[in-house]
Amino acid sequence: MAQGIITTFLALLGPYTMYSVKRYFGMVRAAGADHFDPRYRDMPLVKEGIFRFTSNGMYLYGFLLFWAIAIVFNSIAALTVAAFSHTYIWVPFYATGKLDMDFLYSLMHMLKQQKC
Repeated sequence: MAQGIITTFLALLGPYTMYSVKRYFGMVRAAGADHFDPRYRDMPLVKEGIFRFTSNGMYLYGFLLFWAIAIVFNSIAALTVAAFSHTYIWVPFYATGKLDMDFLYSLMHMLKQQKC
């Protein structure tokens, strides 16, 4: 019973994350356009869909579908892959993405304050 509830919860969060990315964030921006293209960089941070719970919806919730698959099939191999994948996705985030986003959005904030 508990396994089914957990699996359902995880299985719903994964697709909801992808829906939120596509609808509110956009696939181009998700692929990193806001790091390179000023049109995307000047957009505000998204606070709708899964992003109303966290600014890192793709990293935090996007991989939960892998956990659901591992749990439903009771597979140690799939649990290992889910754990590795969910952990490893944070490496590029902390190595480059977070630093870049902190710089870009703090720079954007400073420029907006100067215009006022």
